[in-house]
Amino acid sequence: MNLFSVLGFAVVSAALAILLKQYKPEFAMAVSLISGAFIFLTVIVNMTPAFDTLKELAGRIEGNQYVNVIIKSLGICYVTSLAADTCKDAGQTAIATKVELAGKVSVLILSLPLFNNLLSIVLNLVQL
Repeated sequence: MNLFSVLGFAVVSAALAILLKQYKPEFAMAVSLISGAFIFLTVIVNMTPAFDTLKELAGRIEGNQYVNVIIKSLGICYVTSLAADTCKDAGQTAIATKVELAGKVSVLILSLPLFNNLLSIVLNLVQL
């Protein structure tokens, strides 16, 4: 991935969206959404080697449940942030706040088994 091409595309897309917002606001929103999706997909495609390395490292660790939760949580955070920022760009701050809340609750639900394991370990230590 060439970072400068992604940054250049982002700047041109932002300028085009600002220009279109004055004359055709509905097209400006479409340009913003399409360019955001394109940049997101470009980044995800180029992160494949990093994901492969993380999977390899997780295979070496006995408790790879923890690594899986961390990777899934990171994915939830990125997708939630993208959705919330898109809602904020559209002027829907209230919806963006609800999207962020949904992401936080999803991470909490995902990590509940880890909290349960941690609590079991602490209780075993206290009983010693």
